[in-house]
Amino acid sequence: MKWLAVGSLFFLLGLAGIIFAQRVLPMWVLAVAIFSLREIIIIPVEYMFVDFIAPPHLKGSYYGMQNLSSLGGAVNSLLTGLLLTYTPPVTIFGLLMLVTLLSLWFCYRGVHLAQRSAAGSRARRDPGRRSAAGHRLTIAAAHIRRAPSVTLMESQSAFSPTSRGCLHPR
Repeated sequence: MKWLAVGSLFFLLGLAGIIFAQRVLPMWVLAVAIFSLREIIIIPVEYMFVDFIAPPHLKGSYYGMQNLSSLGGAVNSLLTGLLLTYTPPVTIFGLLMLVTLLSLWFCYRGVHLAQRSAAGSRARRDPGRRSAAGHRLTIAAAHIRRAPSVTLMESQSAFSPTSRGCLHPR
């Protein structure tokens, strides 16, 4: 969650820089550089975030919903054209900033619900155990995941050219 917040902060600062840059080229360059830092941070973190909030049996559905964000590219041209036609150009940046803050709130809610769900499942597994925070898990404890039970030998043999079903069926 921390890196999503940092990436969103860079997004907000980049948009604010673009709003105030007007015709000053060095300020535009700085604003776009800050905006680009957002991309560098957010893109890898968003998949980790989806993995964190998704229950194990619904991970595929959560990743599918995350990829619906590509539909924004299709709707973006229409909405931007309408906004530029009927409002001042700065409205687009203000709206993006508002949507970023709203998405941060949704991320916070997702983390909160995932922690509550993890605490509830832990309490069901071990009802006598209580945490210091009173049934709440800390963020550090909630990030701990079990590794898949596939050994290195199994994973290598599954992808080797001589394994069953690959290049040389036995």
